[in-house]
Amino acid sequence: VTTSAPPQVQLLRRGSGISPNEQNGIISTSMAIFQNGITPISNNTAARVKKILGGDWLVIVYPKNKPIDFNMTCVQGNDYLYFTLDNLAYQVCRLR
Repeated sequence: VTTSAPPQVQLLRRGSGISPNEQNGIISTSMAIFQNGITPISNNTAARVKKILGGDWLVIVYPKNKPIDFNMTCVQGNDYLYFTLDNLAYQVCRLR
């Protein structure tokens, strides 16, 4: 029996439009997809977050040390979450 340690989570930024409850839902959903190796990561994470929290979500996942091609922190309403799981960076945004 192999037990893999859960990925290390580092919260980098949370917009004021994301509640702590939503943050927990997004991160736990992201971890489940990550740990189960479900691909494509971005699409499946967005679909599952939508199922759990409602609304439409954009999820962008990329290697943590890669320069960011763009940044979503200017999103209207500050409905974004930016965090890492191990070596992957996640930018999650609620679309209005």
